[in-house]
Amino acid sequence: MHQLLLEMGHTPETIFLVRSIAKASLLVKLRRCASFLKRIVTRILLRDDRIMIRNPFRSDYNPEYMDERFVASLSQSPKIDSMSKLQGLIAASEYQAFVVGSDQVWRQEYSPRIETFFLDFLADDDLAKKIAYSVSFGKKCNYIASDKMPLCRELIKRFDAVSVREDEGLDILKNDFGYDKAIKTLDPTLLISPSVYDGLIKQSDRAVAERYIAAYILDVESWKTEICGESAERLGCGIKWESVIFQGRKPLTISQWLAMIADSEFVVTDSFHGCIFSIIFRKPFITIVNNERGRSRFVSLLGTLGLEGRMVCSSEEYTKRKSELFSPIDYSKVEIILTHQIEISRKFLSNALND
Repeated sequence: MHQLLLEMGHTPETIFLVRSIAKASLLVKLRRCASFLKRIVTRILLRDDRIMIRNPFRSDYNPEYMDERFVASLSQSPKIDSMSKLQGLIAASEYQAFVVGSDQVWRQEYSPRIETFFLDFLADDDLAKKIAYSVSFGKKCNYIASDKMPLCRELIKRFDAVSVREDEGLDILKNDFGYDKAIKTLDPTLLISPSVYDGLIKQSDRAVAERYIAAYILDVESWKTEICGESAERLGCGIKWESVIFQGRKPLTISQWLAMIADSEFVVTDSFHGCIFSIIFRKPFITIVNNERGRSRFVSLLGTLGLEGRMVCSSEEYTKRKSELFSPIDYSKVEIILTHQIEISRKFLSNALND
C-alpha cells in the first residue's frame, strides 16, 4: 500500500500504533536479561545478523525477530500507545486522508480495539478523506463483538469510500451494516509490478542452481506436510520450508522470503499471501485453504482469476484431484483478468483520494 500510494503521487505515512504494556515484574526483567545475553552471544559467536539486539528494560521489549531494516524504510509516525497521543498526532498533522487496510483489519480478534480501524479517533467534523481499501472481516459471523457493532455501524457511515477483498465482505456490509456502496478490489500487493519485489531481493539470497518447492505453511498439520513431500517427490526436487510457528527457527527476512517463492519450481501454501505471491511470480502452486485465517479470501481471489482449481481443502480432495492440482497454469489468461482487476482497483483508490 505504501508503494502504491507513492506511485500514485501521494506521501504516505503509517500511523505506528502499539499496545500499552504493563510494567514488567522483577522476574520478567531477569528473564529478559537472560534472553538479551543469549542473543548477544548468538549474534557475536555465530555471526548471525538476523538476531536482533533490543534493550531488555524497555516497556515494549520483544525478543522476537522482525525485519526492522525493511520496516524502517517505510515512513512512520512516532510510536503511539494511547488514544490521547493519537489525537494529538492528528491535531498536529496535516493529513488529508486516512486509509484503513488492507487485509483483516475489521476482524476484532486481529484488531482488538476494533473501533480504531473504523477511525473513531477522528472528530465528526474532520474534513480528511476516510477510505477503507480492500479490507476483510475474515469470517461470516462473530467478526466483531456484539457490543461494538452499533458503534461500528455508525462509524462506517462517515467513510467516503469502502472496498473489500471478497464477495462475502460485500454481503456482510449490506446485511449487517446496511452499507451497499462498497466494491470488491484486489489486495494491494497485486497492484505493484513484480519488478518492485525483485528489487527487494538481495543477490546473496537468490537460489543458485537449486531446484526446490517452496512450502510456506502457517498452520502445520501432517496432511499438509505430506502434500509438500509428495509434491517435491513428484517434481524431483527438494523442499524449502517456512512457517511462522516453527519453534526454534528464525523467520526469513523480507528478501529471503520473496526469494524463496520467486526462485522456486512450485509452491505449496496455506497462506493467503503465499498464494498471492505465487501468482505475482507466476509460479505453479497448490493453495491449501485455511478456514481459520479467512477462507473467503482464497475463494474470492482465485475464483476471480479463474484459478479456483488450485485450491484444496482436505487430504481426501487432494488425492482425488492430483492431476488437476499439478496441471500447468496458463498465466496468459490470468494476466488478462488480472490487468482488468488492477485497473478497477487502482481507479477506486485514485477516485477515493482525489474526488
